[in-house]
Amino acid sequence: MHKKRSFYQNFILFIIGTLIGIANKTPGVSGGMILLISNVYEEYIHSLERINKHSLTLLKNWKFKEFYNYINGNFLLWVGLGSFFAFFAISALLNFFLDFYLIETLSLFFGLIAGSIYFISRKIGNWNKTIYFFLFISTLIGLLITLIKPLPENTNIFFIFLCGIVSVLGVPLPGFSGSFLVFILGNYTLLMVDAANNLMFIGSSILNWDFTFINNIYRMNLFFYGCVFSIGSFIGLISLSKLISYLLKLHHDKVIASLIGFIFGSLGAVWPWRNVIYKLDEFGNKIKNSNNEFIINTYKRFIPKINSDLVFVLFIAIIGFLIVYVIAKVEDKYFLPKPPSIKNE
Repeated sequence: MHKKRSFYQNFILFIIGTLIGIANKTPGVSGGMILLISNVYEEYIHSLERINKHSLTLLKNWKFKEFYNYINGNFLLWVGLGSFFAFFAISALLNFFLDFYLIETLSLFFGLIAGSIYFISRKIGNWNKTIYFFLFISTLIGLLITLIKPLPENTNIFFIFLCGIVSVLGVPLPGFSGSFLVFILGNYTLLMVDAANNLMFIGSSILNWDFTFINNIYRMNLFFYGCVFSIGSFIGLISLSKLISYLLKLHHDKVIASLIGFIFGSLGAVWPWRNVIYKLDEFGNKIKNSNNEFIINTYKRFIPKINSDLVFVLFIAIIGFLIVYVIAKVEDKYFLPKPPSIKNE
C-alpha cells in the first residue's frame, strides 16, 4: 500500500487548485499550465480518465470507498476545493487587478507562462526533429487563436454546449485558455459572467426560500444556458482527459512538446501592451454586463516604448518567472510520487 499524502502535501494540492481556478478565470491563461508546472498534470489526467464504466459501477453498487480510491479521490478533492475557492473568493480581487492594473497583472502572467515553458521542457527526454515539428505546429496554432476576432453572442443551445466543451480545454490542453476561447466564441459575458452570477442569485434565493425567480423568463433562460454549459464542460473534461491519457501513454514526448507549443502560443493572449476595444450599442455607448462592467469586444496590441514603466513591467514579469521556479522547487522537495494505481496504468 502506498503512503498517503500528509495534510501539508494536501494543502499544497489545495494551493495548486486555487492557482488553477485563478488561471481559468483569466482570459489567455490556462489552468492546465499550473498542473504541468507543479508536476501533477499526468496524475490529474489519469485520475479523470478513471471516471469510467467501472468506477460508475462501483458508485451504483454503493461502494463509495472503492470508488473514491479508484479515481484517486483525495487528489481530485483537494485540487477541486482549491479551484472552487478561487472561483468564488478570489474572482473579485482578480477582476480588480485586471480593471485597474491590467498591464502589471498581464505581465505577471506573461512571466508565469514564460517560466512554465522552461520547466515543462525538462519533461521531454529526447529532443529530435519530430519533437521540434510538433512544437512548431502547436505554437503556430496557439498564436493564430490569439489573433482571431471574437464572434457575436450566440444563444443556440448546441453552440452553448460547444462553448462548455471548449471552456475546459485549458485543463487537459495547457496553453488553451478556456475562458479566452469562450471569449472568442462571443459568449464569455453570457456564460461566464451573467449565467454564473444568475446561478449564485438563484442559489441565494432558494436558501432564503424565495422562488419568485421561476416566473422571471430572463433568469430562467440564463439558468438553462448555465446548465447546458455545465453539462458540456463536464462531458468535455472527461472525454478530453481520456483522449490525452491515451496519447500520453503512447506518445508522451510528442504530447508534452505540443502542450509546450500551445503554452508558447498563448503568450499572445496575455501580451501586456494592448488597448481594449469595448462593445458599443447603436448610440455608441459602452455596454455593461451584470457585474456593471464594460463588455470587451477585442484588443489592439502594440509594441511598448522603452522607458522606466517598461522596466517596471519587465521586473514584474521576472517575478512571475521566479514564482514558477519556487513552485517547481517546492514540488520537487515535498511531493510524494504518484500513487502506483495511477502511475502505471
